[in-house]
Amino acid sequence: MALKILAVDDNQPSRNLIRGYLEHEGCEVTEADNGDTAIARLSENRFDGVFLDILMPVRDGFEVLAWIKDNQPGLPVVVITEAGSIYPVSFPEMAEQFGALKSFNKPVTHALVREGLALITGETG
Repeated sequence: MALKILAVDDNQPSRNLIRGYLEHEGCEVTEADNGDTAIARLSENRFDGVFLDILMPVRDGFEVLAWIKDNQPGLPVVVITEAGSIYPVSFPEMAEQFGALKSFNKPVTHALVREGLALITGETG
C-alpha cells in the first residue's frame, strides 16, 4: 500500500519537485500551499508523514508543527526550508526542537526527498 504524504510549501515549483520525487518513490501525495490548508488537510485525512516548509503565509511551519504535536503526536514530519540559509536564526534546528524528525535546506533534490522518506518509514541505516 502506498504511503500517504502531505507536501506543504507555498512555493509551487518546490511543491512540484517534492510531489514528483515522492510519486517516483511510490507515494500518494496531497499538497497544501500554506499552514491553514495543511491543518485542514491533516484534520480531514490520515497521512503517514509530512514534508513541511517553515516560511509560509497565513500560518507558518512552526504553527503546523505545534498543531501536529497537540493533535497527531507521532506523525513523522520532515522539514525542507530555505529559512536556514537566509536568516541568522537556524530555523532547521528550531524545527527539530519543535518535533521534526530532521530539517533540510533547499534546494529540493531527489536524494533529499529519499532521505526524508527513509526517516518517515524508519528505514534509515
